[in-house]
Amino acid sequence: MIFESATPLARACDALARARRERDIEAFESATAQLWEAAQTAPADELTTALTGCAELLGELGPGFGGEFAMLCGALIELGASPEPLIPVLRDRLTEVAGLAAEFAAVWAREFPGEPVPEPGPAEFDAVLDRLDAAIPPDQAVRLAESWFGWQSWMRCATALLQHSAAARQACRAEPALRAAVAALEPVRADMTSLSTLLSATDGVTSAAR
Repeated sequence: MIFESATPLARACDALARARRERDIEAFESATAQLWEAAQTAPADELTTALTGCAELLGELGPGFGGEFAMLCGALIELGASPEPLIPVLRDRLTEVAGLAAEFAAVWAREFPGEPVPEPGPAEFDAVLDRLDAAIPPDQAVRLAESWFGWQSWMRCATALLQHSAAARQACRAEPALRAAVAALEPVRADMTSLSTLLSATDGVTSAAR
């Protein structure tokens, strides 16, 4: 990802890419904040260039941190970026994370029968991860827990994308694994309404989800 560093937004994008290459989390978070600040006054074409680079990064991030970054991507669309660069990446990542979140619910029901799935609030994460760690391999526990707790952030990005792009709605509706995972999550999560409506409604009635 290469940007001409002529504007504050382009410089922030350069810093973001550099931080990712160097695996510097603090620098990545700082560059993300700089990017968001610079995006407030950037023109649409520059926002689209930034979103193109951010979409590339989104494809590399884990379910938890990636969910937070996905919200930034969705916000760039709200500010005026063209949604097109985000469509293939978000469709694939949304399918992946939704599947992992659904797997979390299934594993929880298997390992802790009779207990409802935990509320996906951040205060519950550590306790839930500790319990999963004792029941399944640690790497799997982390990935499933991050997906369950991060899923709402991914949905916020998806909602922004789907509301602004008919092509995105078509692409996501055509992904059977995504629709299956969303259907599996609907009975166990109360926050699925907007995404479920956008994925199931025809374009003439998608405004009901807004």
